[in-house]
Amino acid sequence: MILDAPPASEDAFKTVAALRESVKAADATAVVGGSDAQAVDARDAAVRDREQIIPAILAVVLIVLYVLLCAAIAPLVLVAVMVLSALSALGLGGWASVHVLGMPALDYTTPLFAFLFLVALGVDYTIFLVTRTREETPAHGTRGGIVVTQTGGSGKSNIFMVLPQYQFVANGMYQGPWEINFGANWVLRQGYAMPYFRNNVATGDALSNNKSVLVVDDVTDFRLPAVSSLDARVEQAFTIQRVKVMFDLDIFNITNSATVLGKQFNYRLTGPTGFNQILEVMNPRILRLGARLNF
Repeated sequence: MILDAPPASEDAFKTVAALRESVKAADATAVVGGSDAQAVDARDAAVRDREQIIPAILAVVLIVLYVLLCAAIAPLVLVAVMVLSALSALGLGGWASVHVLGMPALDYTTPLFAFLFLVALGVDYTIFLVTRTREETPAHGTRGGIVVTQTGGSGKSNIFMVLPQYQFVANGMYQGPWEINFGANWVLRQGYAMPYFRNNVATGDALSNNKSVLVVDDVTDFRLPAVSSLDARVEQAFTIQRVKVMFDLDIFNITNSATVLGKQFNYRLTGPTGFNQILEVMNPRILRLGARLNF
């Protein structure tokens, strides 16, 4: 049977539903198949999953935040922010896919997976931030600023890191004709604060006399330049029976302008690596050619 309605359209779905009712009335074991019937089943399954899984995710996140914060309003506000963020990302992605990239629509499973990953990632950072805030609030209060302690470990150590107030991340891929694919990743964030300080200052503290003392009223008064990092890829694929050969061209740090990533903030130090000297800049632009073989 060939339907008059366009494939995967609402009219086609209504026809499939009517056919199923008519067929089952004649034979309860009969089924209606085909691409449109499969699309109907996929849509109904996706809707059912969204109605069950999304409320379960929000309930678990809300319970965790209530246990962690022991507050009445804050967990609701944090969950509302995460939901609005996920909906905004989904709406912008859907608009760009349809009106910019020319795709007919999003897949039925996209809203669920997008919500799942965005909320899962968002709640991780939310729990981390509110936990640190609760740890520092008894000592510093809710009005004053919180100074981040010095870093340590096997990476960068003995430096102060104050997080940026905004960060924007966007990535995507476009599958073009003739097996040519395009991808890009863009990160834009505010520069880190420059908490100028002086170490080994005698404070008269009986427990710890020498301390590092800030020499600015607010650690956010001075900031490094904003960071913009854009990476892009162009890929050409060739399919030979069951073998696929892909050639890649990657360009890293396209928007690089020798952006300063780190300075010496210790007022006591002098010389080439002394106070206010540049210690780190963004990596240069890198061009990479590669090939992959899938079989």
